Amino acid sequence: MNIEDQVVSHVLSKKLKELGVKQSSLFYWTIGGTVYRGDMTFYLPENYSAFTVAEIGDMLPKAIQVKTEEEEKKIFSNFRLVTGRSLIIDEDKPYEFWSVNYICDTTNEFRNWLFDTLLTKAIYDRNEANCRAKMLIHLIENGLK
Repeated sequence: MNIEDQVVSHVLSKKLKELGVKQSSLFYWTIGGTVYRGDMTFYLPENYSAFTVAEIGDMLPKAIQVKTEEEEKKIFSNFRLVTGRSLIIDEDKPYEFWSVNYICDTTNEFRNWLFDTLLTKAIYDRNEANCRAKMLIHLIENGLK
């Protein structure tokens, strides 16, 4: 397996950096361009943390408590992280994909997360690190992290 399949893509890494995620990782993407000024050429690389599955997993909160003033919604205010791997077959070709979400955990019972109250629509990707990065981006953009 290539290391590129085990880390967050450069596109998502750039987005995480733009959102202020601390740039500290075992691996980095170095993306840059050439700038021409008169008769001089400059190469201006920019580094983005290429977080591994474990690194991005450590950044995701294990549980989220949603604050609400509505009394009837308070019983559905605690959520815990769930991830899963599935296999689909399309035209006789198997494809694995990962999903991540937060399931309502107010009652602290283990149930089937496909039929329970979820924090958001599940996020999917064939790369587990990308899947987790997409959830982290969602949480940051929605003020949940």
